[in-house]
Amino acid sequence: MRKKEITKLLRALLQDFPDYEVQGDMMYGVPISHVLKGVVLDRSISPSDYYAHVFLQPLYVPSEHVVLSLGWRLGGGVRSWNLDSEQDREEFARLLNVEAIPFLNKIHGPQDIIWATSFVNKPGDLFVMKARAYSFARIGNTENAVKYLDELIRFLGSNLKYEWQNETYSKATFLKKLLIERPQDAQRLLDEWEQFTVKALKLGGGC
Repeated sequence: MRKKEITKLLRALLQDFPDYEVQGDMMYGVPISHVLKGVVLDRSISPSDYYAHVFLQPLYVPSEHVVLSLGWRLGGGVRSWNLDSEQDREEFARLLNVEAIPFLNKIHGPQDIIWATSFVNKPGDLFVMKARAYSFARIGNTENAVKYLDELIRFLGSNLKYEWQNETYSKATFLKKLLIERPQDAQRLLDEWEQFTVKALKLGGGC
């Protein structure tokens, strides 16, 4: 199944999910408000099979691409979907209804992201650590934000091998400094990061 056919399939499902839109191989909730949430299809090793990822992405964690860390594969870790198969398409639609959408519909903002970081239970995942720390910062909980930023900074500080690690380290330390010294500027910085991510992901909605 080609990408255009994937898009067509996802759009056919929208009649059941009016609060979702489709962009390429991704179905995502609208309106977008601080968090991108949805399901994205990713080709597996087999050219006819796809993995379906249920994911959450707080947009105030700056990124140039969709990040799947805060979520799971629909149907389980090794489950792939042959979307040329009517049986697989029906089961895919069923799991969207009973597993993915009910979870995604619980997520409305940063407070829900904090809950989700515990729900997905991925200790040591860098993006999940950033999502938790930055979400506490977003809701103005400076004490917990600093606590989890310190945890993130220590985690990164022991392994600064690559440019992206140094960049993440610098952003986390700068955010921590602003939270302590100029909390209003910290919120403005998170606003800037959010707009950066929205633009990078070419999302139609605003925040």
